[in-house]
Amino acid sequence: MKQRIIVFLGLFSAVFFASGQVSYKFEEPHGVCWYAPQTPSLSLTVLNNNSHIENKVVSLKISSDIGTELYQFTQQVNLQPCDSVGIHFSFPLAPGFYHCTFSSDDSVICKYNVGYEPEHIVALSEEQPDFDEFWKKAKEELAKVAPEYNVVKDTTLNSTTRNGYHVTMRSLDGELLRCYLLVPKTKGKHPAIIHFQGYNADAWAPAADSRPEYIEFVLSVRGQGWNKPYNTHGDWLVENLADANKYYYRGAYMDVVRGIDFVCQLSQYDGVNLFAEGLSQGGLLTYVAAALDKRVVAIAPCCPFLGDIPSYLYLGSDYVKGLFQDAFSAQNISLQQFAVNMSYFDLKSLCRRITVPVYMAVGLQDPICPPYTNFAAYNAVKAPKQYIIYPEQQHSVNRLHWEPAHLEFFNQYKR
Repeated sequence: MKQRIIVFLGLFSAVFFASGQVSYKFEEPHGVCWYAPQTPSLSLTVLNNNSHIENKVVSLKISSDIGTELYQFTQQVNLQPCDSVGIHFSFPLAPGFYHCTFSSDDSVICKYNVGYEPEHIVALSEEQPDFDEFWKKAKEELAKVAPEYNVVKDTTLNSTTRNGYHVTMRSLDGELLRCYLLVPKTKGKHPAIIHFQGYNADAWAPAADSRPEYIEFVLSVRGQGWNKPYNTHGDWLVENLADANKYYYRGAYMDVVRGIDFVCQLSQYDGVNLFAEGLSQGGLLTYVAAALDKRVVAIAPCCPFLGDIPSYLYLGSDYVKGLFQDAFSAQNISLQQFAVNMSYFDLKSLCRRITVPVYMAVGLQDPICPPYTNFAAYNAVKAPKQYIIYPEQQHSVNRLHWEPAHLEFFNQYKR
């Protein structure tokens, strides 16, 4: 199975921008991805509302995702009142993502991202020879930690179809995790979904009646989500960045495995159908679940974080870049050491180990986990896979479409 989808939701056939006496009609919805043998091209119509226009300059600038200017197109426009003229730009692109800026004279009309052949993006791996041994050792250490599961019913979030529970458990290094569980009231065995939370997300629980036939488990990794009031890890992304064996995400990835341990021991779980989903850091941990634990049946990551860690030094948000740069000084880390240490946690390498179906969602305008990083990881997956691009979304997906779409995907792989 290989499927790619670009979903335009809530868009009409054209997009309008008005600037003084002139309007601009774009023939393509903002945010588009082309595939060979298509030639990338963008068109707009300049409409003169009611005045005489001479020597108006309309331009299109196309830059790489790191800001290198590739093309600058300009066209001079002369219009009589209530007249219009069409402008068409075409250009070759290599596989990747690009920034487009339309301007009129000195004013920017609009900016947005586009893509070309994202499935052909290749991100070189910094994977170390002992990668598998590194994670084998971590899981062996986790196995020595008694989980000490404790499940307490939460009657305030019960519904007619499911019971809610607060859960605690011990993970690597004895870390206490606080999580949330929903279990169907009907007798028998049930499939399960694990939800992984985004970076710095607050505690949350799914609606009790949203998926009445599923067990749903919200895993909060150390210091985040339900554990945030008890955080001892500072800025999680850079805790012990100089030592891969003490780095924050070594423990967090093992929290993922411990969460799978918990679900698999539930008497109500059917023992077969375990799915995983999450957005941003949750998307990262969703991939991790399938890469490090073969008990997962299928996964649905959204806008995944850390898809190509070195690229975050120049593509990521200012917040992420700032955390890394500050840590280099504070922890005396060289770029070479950073690349080696982070290679154990990079999705590019982890995704090579995935053997179950993947359904990834991407926001084409995402400035936090840029689309390049999403596909750097996705393209390393050799298992059956498909993706969906939401061209207008930033660091998010359209929930009205994505919720039923990925649930249908999970149902397709029930055993």
